[in-house]
This record gives sequence, C-alpha cells and structure tokens, in this order.
Amino acid sequence: MGKRSSSGNGGGSSKRQRCHTVVEPGQYGIYASCSIRKETAGGRELRDILSEVLKDEKAAVDEDDGKDGKELSVEDAVEKELAEIRKEDSKNGNGLFRGVPLGVESLLFFQIRKPLIPSEVVTKICDNVKNGEVKGGRYVQRLVPVDMSCNASEIEIKKLIHKSVKDYMDKHGKEVLKEYNVNLIRRQFDTIERDTFLDIVKEIIEEETEQECQLRYKGATTLLHIYCYRNNVGISITSQETFDKYSKLNLQSLNSV
Repeated sequence: MGKRSSSGNGGGSSKRQRCHTVVEPGQYGIYASCSIRKETAGGRELRDILSEVLKDEKAAVDEDDGKDGKELSVEDAVEKELAEIRKEDSKNGNGLFRGVPLGVESLLFFQIRKPLIPSEVVTKICDNVKNGEVKGGRYVQRLVPVDMSCNASEIEIKKLIHKSVKDYMDKHGKEVLKEYNVNLIRRQFDTIERDTFLDIVKEIIEEETEQECQLRYKGATTLLHIYCYRNNVGISITSQETFDKYSKLNLQSLNSV
C-alpha cells in the first residue's frame, strides 16, 4: 500500500512539473504583478476592473482567437484557480479578454482581443483607478502592456522591435525616440542577457530613426515596455510621461494617492 502511494505521488509530481500554461507568440495583453499567494484574488480583481473599464467596448474577435489551449498548473492550488478563472471567463460576455493562468507566483496575464490595444487599455485602467472611478489595487500591483509579441529567438525579437518602433515613429515622429527608456522585465528567460538586449534596442532605434539616440533612465521622452516570459517576448511603447503620471502603472500606488 505504501509502495502504491509512493508511485502515485512520484508520477503526479512529475506530471505537474511538466504542465504549465504559456503565453503563445502573437498573443497580446496585460501582464500584472500581484500580492504573493493572491493570484486567484488578483485575477478576479483585474477581471472585474477590465469588465468595468471595457463595458462599452465591442469585440471583433478572429474565428480561432477564442480557442483555449490546455490550462494546466504546477500546484494543486493553481488547479483550483484554473477552474475559477474558466467559470468567471464564461460570464465575460463581451469577449474582449480572457485570463491565461500561468501557474507562476505573483504573476497574472490577461489576453486582450481585437480591436483593443493593451497599452491604451492600461492607460484607461490607471486613469480610472487614480480618479476613483474604478476600485483597484487591493491585490493587483504593476501592469505591463504587451501590444505585440513573438517567439523568444533573437531573429524574431529583432523583427518585433523593428516593427514596434516603426509603428510608433509613424504616429509620433522620430524625435520622441531620441531619448528613450526601457522597462525590461525577464521572468524565467535566459535567451538574451540584459545588457545585450539593451544594445539590440539601441541599435534598432537608431537604425529606424536614422539618428543617434540615448538610453536615459531619467528624463526620457519615450518608454519601451519589454516583457520576456519563458519562450515569449512582448513589447509596447508609451510616453515616459504616462508611466510617471500613473505611478509606474502601479494600481496599489494609484489607489493610495
């Protein structure tokens, strides 16, 4: 009997270690940090915020965009979280977002659907929380918008940065990229070292703008948000002013203002 128990635990442990949910290349949305061991509560809070902020929006979802992959977890507690998230998402009738449970401590991800742009959604969330129009910040902390993403290979990452910089420059001109900052976050990611990543960003910005540009941690005009998680790299670009105005996109900080 003891032998059977040992075998069952070993197999279950091995299975749990192999199972996880990933953010697929091409998906875009919002990463959010949350209080430790409050992933379920944080997910519920962010879902409520999104439902309120996006209540007047309409979805234009691709036919295959809503297909759910296998949503598996590492720990039994996350298995319970998955069931709750699926239950809550079933109530989300507008189809504009869905939770993607990652099974990672203090980390959430919500996929945003067309035609919404995650960086604009995050700005709207922060503005509503700051003005007291929406309650938020009890469990959810910092938000990081991802407007586009790719596979974590150096070639694909360079293509992604090129496209993002070009699109932003087409809207705002090249001068706003002359002094830039990078909000680079790496979770379970070791494909490219931080310094190398920053060198790549600088090279691409200078190539696209055809001018010398400078990375400035203070006094920058433009901010590149780059989130590296496992085999996915996501990016969005906003003004540095927006980032500073909304307390680094931190809902807990905005809630206490």
